[in-house]
Formats: sequence, structure tokens, C-alpha cells
Amino acid sequence: MSRADFLASRQHSCKLVEINKVDIDDASGIHGTALQAAAYHGHLSIVKLLLEYRADPFIRGGLHGTAVQAAKFVGYAKIADLLRARMQELSTDEVGLDGDILDLPRHIVLNRREWDPYEFRGELGSGNMGYVDMVESLASGSICARKTMRIPTARWQQFADVVLIMEQLKHAHIVEILGSYSISPNSFILMKPVAEWDLKKYMNNKGGAVADPASLVQWLGCLAHGLAYIHGNQVKHKYIKPSNLVVHGNNILYTDFDLAHVFQSPGDVTRGPTGHTAPYSALGVADGRDRTLTTDVFSLGCVYVEMLTVIASKKVWDIFQKSPEEPGYNYRGPNEIKAVEWLQKLSFGSKERECCEVVKITKRMISQDRPDAVSMSDELAFLACSSCFF
Repeated sequence: MSRADFLASRQHSCKLVEINKVDIDDASGIHGTALQAAAYHGHLSIVKLLLEYRADPFIRGGLHGTAVQAAKFVGYAKIADLLRARMQELSTDEVGLDGDILDLPRHIVLNRREWDPYEFRGELGSGNMGYVDMVESLASGSICARKTMRIPTARWQQFADVVLIMEQLKHAHIVEILGSYSISPNSFILMKPVAEWDLKKYMNNKGGAVADPASLVQWLGCLAHGLAYIHGNQVKHKYIKPSNLVVHGNNILYTDFDLAHVFQSPGDVTRGPTGHTAPYSALGVADGRDRTLTTDVFSLGCVYVEMLTVIASKKVWDIFQKSPEEPGYNYRGPNEIKAVEWLQKLSFGSKERECCEVVKITKRMISQDRPDAVSMSDELAFLACSSCFF
């Protein structure tokens, strides 16, 4: 739209709302209401005008749900912030809805004839479940990470559940979900930030990474706090490993809740065989037996063994004289004893006091008598960054 067309459209909108010839909250358009359409197309001035005339930001409709969801999907951060602020100003009691829930993205299904709203800008990583690349919004020019998967029909509900779980988790050390969409045969999850490395590459100094011991020490506290938050929101991650923890600047974040499972109470278990990542799985998971919340604690404990190893200026390979990709690399049974013996040999230089405390906790995390995530987080709170507590 040219500037002249835009100005004419704005003047026309003003006249229409002033003389009440249009229902300002009519949601019959492809993008829903006029407010949702303006948000999707990035017309900040029209969004302000419509809000001035009391357009309802809580209405769900069109492809994207609420107006703030539409703005977030295409990366218009200023418009999303403006709409979110208005939603917070208004009394949600009047409409009987929770503003936080309405702010969640919704899954969008596009047909093959429709253009993909995001364009590839670079590869970030890949795994068994799909691959991640850096993409640019064609609407706003914003950059984000996009995970691409091919979801079998039988797993559609699992995919929807996973996306919903991730959308609701808001923490300094968990990636933010911007939205999700499908263009057959692929499904996509949009996330930020665009991380430079995963923890596995970072600890191996790959891709230009240089592992910083001070950051790794702090992240021991941050990851504990993040897991306590995840469990506190009635979620099991079930897929914790170094390649599912991403590094962005001096921050570390949980990602890839592919196998996350919603539970009803802290004592609930999951029975029967499910997907798991063998090197970091507890004995019960590897054998297909009962799994509880402490399964995540065990997996994080395995990650801690590797982080402590790198902090001590050793290589992950040194732990068992093999890489995590080789058969037999795990922390179960006899290898638990080897890992404990390995930890006791490590020296941490100027970080000796802090890391020796983590070693004590890590030995419990990979044992059969594990602490819960909240207790672990409390014990390691002295290491966590300030963002964990806001």
C-alpha cells in the first residue's frame, strides 16, 4: 500500500467510525476485525485510531485470534506491546476472559497456494524431530527462529499439546513461542531469540563458540530455577539434553519440549514406552518403566556432569572415554558410579567453592534418591542470575 493510499484509507476509517456506518468490531474478514487486520498489516496509526474509538482487543477471529496474536505472528513488536497494554488496562471481568490466555498465539493452517509468511535466512540446527532455521517475516522484516517438522496424522494432537505447553511457559530461561502454522506437509513453530549455539556445541567450542566457565557456573543455577518453574506449571520436559538447551549471548534457555507431558499432580507417573534420549535418560525411562518428575532431575544432573567437566577445563569425552553419540554413553547403573568418581577428581580453580556445592547436588540428581526440582533450585539459588527472580 502506497503512502497516499494509506492516508486515504485512514481518513476513510475515521469518517466511517465517526458516523457509525460500520461495525468497528465486525469479525467477518479473513483477518477478523479491522483492528486485527491493521495489526497484521503493521498499520500502527490505524491501530491507535481504532483503539481510540474503543475497538475491542479481546475479540478472537480470522486466522490469528486476537489482534495482539496477529501482530506477534508477523513480528510487529510495537503494535503487540500497544495492544497488550490496552488489554491490561481494560477490565477482563467484563468479558469473562483472561487477558494472559487471549495473548497466546494460535495455530494457523495455510493452504499450498498461499505464500509462506516467513523466508529462510540461515540454518541453525537439526535433530530427530526436525530442523531449526533463522527466518524473516515478509510482513515486518523481523527475524526469529523457526522449527520445521513433518507431523504424522496420529501425532497432530500431541503437536498441538506441545505448542500449547510451550506458549504458556514464560521464564527468562525458556524460549518464547511467537506462533505456529502449517503448510502441508510441514508444520512450523516460531520462536525467539535466535540463539547462536546449543549447549552441546558451546561446550565443544564449535561454530565459533568459546565456552566461558563463569557463564557455565551461573547457568547451573539458572537451569535449576527454570526446571523448578517448569514443574511448578505442571509440565514435564522429558527431553533435557545439551542440544535442547540453547545459548544466546550470556543467557541459556530450555527449548524443544517435543516429548513434554502435562501431569495432574507432582506424584503422577507416565507408564509404558515413550520417546526418550537414551544417554541422558534415567534407568526407569530406558527400561520403559514408570517415570516421574525426578526423571527430568536425573537428565539435568547428567547435563551438570558435562558442564562441571568443561568448567574444570576437561572435555566431555573424558568422562567415559567416549562421546555421547557412541553406544554405551549414559549415566545409568555402573556408569553412575563412574560419573560420581569422575566428579570427585575435578578441580575448579577460582570456582572451587561454588562448584563443589554443585557436585554434591549433582551426585544426588543422578542417583536413585533424587531431590525435587524446587529443592534443587533453592540450593543453587546463590548461582542463578537476577533475571530468575523477576
